[in-house]
Amino acid sequence: MRKFVAILIVAAGTAAGWAAFSALVARAPDPGRLSAQEEKPMNDKAKTTDKEWKNALAPDQYKVLRMCGTERPFSGKYNDFWEEGAYACAGCGTPLFASKAKYEHGTGWPSFFEPIDVSRLELREDRSYLMVRTEVRCAACGGHLGHVFEDGPATSRLHYCINSAALDFRPGSSPAPRTTIRGIMRKTAVPAGSRLGSGPKKSKKKACN
Repeated sequence: MRKFVAILIVAAGTAAGWAAFSALVARAPDPGRLSAQEEKPMNDKAKTTDKEWKNALAPDQYKVLRMCGTERPFSGKYNDFWEEGAYACAGCGTPLFASKAKYEHGTGWPSFFEPIDVSRLELREDRSYLMVRTEVRCAACGGHLGHVFEDGPATSRLHYCINSAALDFRPGSSPAPRTTIRGIMRKTAVPAGSRLGSGPKKSKKKACN
């Protein structure tokens, strides 16, 4: 009987120990994930007021990111810029494009054939200027970046035409895309019949007017 009680006590102690260990593991930060404190600035950006955006951004950044403006062709600082690194959203800092995906399209704006992660972009149908285009926005803060077309290189046939003012270059090794070209074609939301393929429906939010 005493031996049985002793086994129960040891088992209970082991269970308690495992419970405590599991709790510690659950609270331990995942090295591959930002801490809540590190994530907070990006989350807060989604709730930023227009006045706060005006104070936080340079005039040209505000015009593009928040007012859907377009910089003059060949005027942006990243148009003829070829250093290795990543291009982040100038509004919230989310890494969007890698230098490895940048190419010369000749239109006068930074051009990329794929994003680092397609889920970091939001696409909207843009019917401004009597045209039907696909607007590209930062999914984290909603900032206007530019447009995506289907006249890109053979690698993907995609042409992300992005304003320099919407980007912030960060030097370093160019990160590899997290999705394959096929994945981008499948997941990117664009009009039916497009070379970009079918996928999630486009955001119903209004694009630039």
